[in-house]
Amino acid sequence: MLELKKNIYFVPGEGKGQFPFCNGLYLAGKDKRVLIDAGMGKQKILACVEKGLDLLILSHCHYDHRSGIRLIQNIPLWCHKEEAPYMESRERFFEGMGFTRSGISREELQMERFPVTPVSNLLSDGDCFDLGGMTLEVVHAPGHTPGHLAFRVDGDAVLFTSDVALTPFGPFYGNDFGDVDQFIASIQRLGSMKADCIATSHAGPFYGDATDRFKAYENAIHEKTGPC
Repeated sequence: MLELKKNIYFVPGEGKGQFPFCNGLYLAGKDKRVLIDAGMGKQKILACVEKGLDLLILSHCHYDHRSGIRLIQNIPLWCHKEEAPYMESRERFFEGMGFTRSGISREELQMERFPVTPVSNLLSDGDCFDLGGMTLEVVHAPGHTPGHLAFRVDGDAVLFTSDVALTPFGPFYGNDFGDVDQFIASIQRLGSMKADCIATSHAGPFYGDATDRFKAYENAIHEKTGPC
């Protein structure tokens, strides 16, 4: 783990956080210890459990962010209200990803092995929680998925942008429930937020002004699609 700020830890995923893994965030509040996402790899997740874990929040439903749920099934799971159906139902996830339309069978994807977990609390944009000496604010940033979330920790201390990943490749929005216009709006909103440190699910952490990173990430969309 890398301590970004006091009691705020960046958890690098295996394979440098690239698919099928992701980076996560561990928050050691005095009253509540929180892990954001569960796709960092077995040893990384178990290290968080050893430090103490009261709550798992998933930024969204993609496999690389919830592949390790089986390791912490006894921990309450929270996510955005628009993401919960895809967490709790393989059929809804199968449809949202576009597999039904594509003709790929459940058997081919071994979907029965896919982790499904009941959601115990539904989150909305602007929800803010006191973890004990630390605050966690929920930022709804749709486009990648309908209920994709980013997070502000202790105000301007750390911004975790999840799969607004600030990678050179640019945004990924290829599923049936992805939306390019929403993704652009989310990039712009997150880019306007001030933060001492920005971490993402697949890159970072970054310190200082990240304006150019957000602009380059958005421009990757326009470069790939070209003029309308």
